[in-house]
Amino acid sequence: MTSKEITIYTTSNLKNDEYIEIKKDWFGEKAKYQCFYKLGFKDELISFKFKCLKNPYYEKLTKGTFKENLSDMDVSEIFIMNPQNKTYQEFNISPAGAWWSALFKGYRERKKEVKFDPEIVENTYGDNYWEINFCFLEKDLLLGIDFTKCKLNVASILYDESPYYFSHGWNEGGKPDFHHEKNFCELKFEYE
Repeated sequence: MTSKEITIYTTSNLKNDEYIEIKKDWFGEKAKYQCFYKLGFKDELISFKFKCLKNPYYEKLTKGTFKENLSDMDVSEIFIMNPQNKTYQEFNISPAGAWWSALFKGYRERKKEVKFDPEIVENTYGDNYWEINFCFLEKDLLLGIDFTKCKLNVASILYDESPYYFSHGWNEGGKPDFHHEKNFCELKFEYE
C-alpha cells in the first residue's frame, strides 16, 4: 500500500538525507531504478528536487525550455490539486531541465498551458544518474487555494526497453494514470 501523505519541508536548505525514495513502481513491483524526491515550501517558494539512478534518456533541450510532451522520454512530474473543486496543475521536468505545466479543470480536462518564469531550474546528469531542482512561486499555482491546503503527487516515467511508471500516491496496478484523484496525497509539513 502507498503512503497517502507527502512530506513538505519548510526550510530553504534541504539536507541530502531528506530525499524520499519511491521504492515500488506503479504495479507494486520493486523498482528497477531508484528514484528519490524532496519537496520544500518557504516564503511562498515551492521547491521540487528529483533524482534518479539511471542513465538519462531525454531530448537535448536548453535548460529552462518550455515544451509539451516531455513524458515521451524520462521525466519527473508533480501534480498539485485543489481538493475542493478538483482542479489540478501538472508540472513535467526533464533531465535536460526543460519543463512544462498545464491547468486542468477536472480529470484530464485541460483548461490551458501555464507558462511562467520559474525561480530556479537546475539539472545535472551523468553516467547512471540525473537530477533536477525546480522552484516556483505559490502565485504560479492557478488553483485558487493556498498551497498548504492542496493535495499533491510525485510521479515519474523512465524509459528503457519499455516505460517504467512511478507514483508516490499509487503502486497498486491498473493502467498507469497519474491524473486520477486516487493518486493525490495529503500534505504533511515538517517544520524547522
